[in-house]
Amino acid sequence: MKHQRYNIDKYLQQYPGLAKWVQTCAACGARGYRPDLPENIYPHPNVGAQHLRRMFEPLELDDRGLCEQCRVHLKDQTSPTAKNPFES
Repeated sequence: MKHQRYNIDKYLQQYPGLAKWVQTCAACGARGYRPDLPENIYPHPNVGAQHLRRMFEPLELDDRGLCEQCRVHLKDQTSPTAKNPFES
């Protein structure tokens, strides 16, 4: 996240149409813009997409709503070779 959370939340409240382009990882809470964000969201001169690109990094989520980092972490946790923390 490039800016403070408060400023981003306030911005998205002021422009609720942009909120649909922002995604949040279900596991870690990381936020970013959808990779399919078009150059122009509105037909008029557009700064909304530019602002989102400045405030966030692209964030691709899988079908479970997980970012790449969480997907890798959870895959490591669930692999058959992963050590069970409850076994000695």
